[in-house]
Amino acid sequence: MRTHICPEDHKHGETPTCYRSHSCACLVCRDANRRRCYEYKKLVAYGRPTGSLISARPVQEHIGELAMAGMRPAAIAAAAGIDKSTLVRIMRGRHGTKRFRAPMVYAATAEKILAITADLSTVPDGHWVDSRGARRRLQALGTRGWAISVLARRTSYDRKRLDFVLISGRVSAETHRAIADLYEELWDKDAPATTFGERVARTHALQRAEAKGWLPALTWDDIDLDDGPSDTDAEPDLVDEIAVELALRGERVHLSDAERAIVIARAPEFGWSTSEIVPFVGITARHVTRLRSAAKTAA
Repeated sequence: MRTHICPEDHKHGETPTCYRSHSCACLVCRDANRRRCYEYKKLVAYGRPTGSLISARPVQEHIGELAMAGMRPAAIAAAAGIDKSTLVRIMRGRHGTKRFRAPMVYAATAEKILAITADLSTVPDGHWVDSRGARRRLQALGTRGWAISVLARRTSYDRKRLDFVLISGRVSAETHRAIADLYEELWDKDAPATTFGERVARTHALQRAEAKGWLPALTWDDIDLDDGPSDTDAEPDLVDEIAVELALRGERVHLSDAERAIVIARAPEFGWSTSEIVPFVGITARHVTRLRSAAKTAA
């Protein structure tokens, strides 16, 4: 008869480990094992696969995409609610202490990881993310005349911390979110130049941005994920009317910058909202809003 009960910090009922390997006798583990046995027998009765392990290839690819978006392994594990060691084993193609010819992972674990989106704003506090997005945001604000010292006064951080973002390869998740919030507020606004001090700060910021070749906000389709800026000096794109019509009908097609601008402009005629058109133009909802604002300003 089972009498041993595992410590509270074990994953009672979440995985079979406590019940099968540790012989845990708590009610949670016993109930979970009873449910697993029931599901197993039901699958056998219906002639369906009974294995709880599935191919890890899609999970490994998704982890790679999250890493390319700037999420580090510890942040991915925290967002999925699993141990970092589990994530590392999946990345290396290991399950437990065995190496499979085809990497495998528990279906429940795969579901947790695949549910994570490549959005740095969802990374829990206390974890590191790639500084690319935060650095580009500070640089884009610099092209509008916003000095680092002025931006620091609008946040809870000092100037040295924001300067460090410009040269560091990683930042904390909370710093990234603070800079992203500030960027959303100021990306389309010029720095104030009312007082003599404001004019000096603005001039120095513009000179610094020009000297270092910083890029403005609309250079990026996705400021966090783009590998490089779009080619603004290229010849004007030829417009494929068929591609435009297909996109407006809800088909996923490749669009040039010119075609994308036409689709965004005509979307309201077809009853498309900003969030609905995003999957078919290949950019974020925020960038759609910025392009519309820029088009209205130009008009």
